[in-house]
Amino acid sequence: MKNFKVITYIILMITFSFSFSSCEKHDDIHYHSDCNIVSIMVRANSPEDGTTYDGVISENGNITFELPAKVKLSELYVTANLPVAAFAYPSLTGAKDLSTPFKLTIVAGDGTQKEYTLVAKHPNN
Repeated sequence: MKNFKVITYIILMITFSFSFSSCEKHDDIHYHSDCNIVSIMVRANSPEDGTTYDGVISENGNITFELPAKVKLSELYVTANLPVAAFAYPSLTGAKDLSTPFKLTIVAGDGTQKEYTLVAKHPNN
């Protein structure tokens, strides 16, 4: 009978120890506010030419791509390196027409936003 009381006591102690440790508060999640594009490049639509062209990012949010005359400005694939947890709106999936200004918004993890304007041009324009 004494062994039964000891076993019951041990089981109760284990149960109480789990219940006290489950009330521990978790660390708050901190989202980053960085919404600056790290780097950006474009690639032409032609599969035989895998050349990429880097964009020049100005402080005012304009991004310019100078491309050879053979590259069609209306069918470019954009790739951007963004900060952790940030995303681009609209999505960069698919071909983009950069012959006219293309507005791109980067949204950081905490909701901070920054707008960029992408334009591609040939050197003689």
